[in-house]
Amino acid sequence: MPARPWWPVAVGLGWLLVAASGAEGGCAELGQCCPGRSLACVSSGWRPDGSHGPCFCDRACRDTLDCCHDYREVCPGMSYLLLAIKLP
Repeated sequence: MPARPWWPVAVGLGWLLVAASGAEGGCAELGQCCPGRSLACVSSGWRPDGSHGPCFCDRACRDTLDCCHDYREVCPGMSYLLLAIKLP
């Protein structure tokens, strides 16, 4: 029986360790939340879609879909506001 390649297992375990750390980047590490769109509120970390890279901790990130993974937990006052609208 031929030996199975070891590198796919090593790469998979490496990604699993990175993903499990969870504390990398995000709004908690940045330490601030901003109204509107602000380049001062950019971090690097995981996004809710599972991608990794620049992410934001500002109110506009909800519309541009580039919030950091911990935006809702760290910036609760910035989460969506539900408005009651009276229709005619």
